[in-house]
Amino acid sequence: MDKPEFLPTSDQNTIPENLPAPTDKYKLKYQQSKTEIKESYKQYSQRNAENTKSNVTHKQSPRNKIDEKCVQDEEANTDDLTTLDRKALLQEGYADNPCDKQQRARKLDAEIVAAEKKKQIVAEQVMIDHLSRAV
Repeated sequence: MDKPEFLPTSDQNTIPENLPAPTDKYKLKYQQSKTEIKESYKQYSQRNAENTKSNVTHKQSPRNKIDEKCVQDEEANTDDLTTLDRKALLQEGYADNPCDKQQRARKLDAEIVAAEKKKQIVAEQVMIDHLSRAV
């Protein structure tokens, strides 16, 4: 009883003997898709690099300087770092940056409010002076 009896004789002959286990099949597909994803990411990053190089006409902001610093540091250790490590380094750079947009916006709002209060105080003082002279 080498072959199952419930299969017809034509199907018994089509089953290969060296059939890989399902896990090996999926591991192979995973490896192939992994390499395809890496290649597509490399192409994507190259396209982005070319686009950013051609579109660099603006003044460098502190965030861009940090990006370049992180990129330069990463280029030295390209083999050792993964993409997630690079992203973590960039996020640390953003977190260490003391002048972010929110702080600048709050500071600007506070300056505007202070200027308005000063104008109001001056206007009140002028009104008081005018009223005191009339008496």
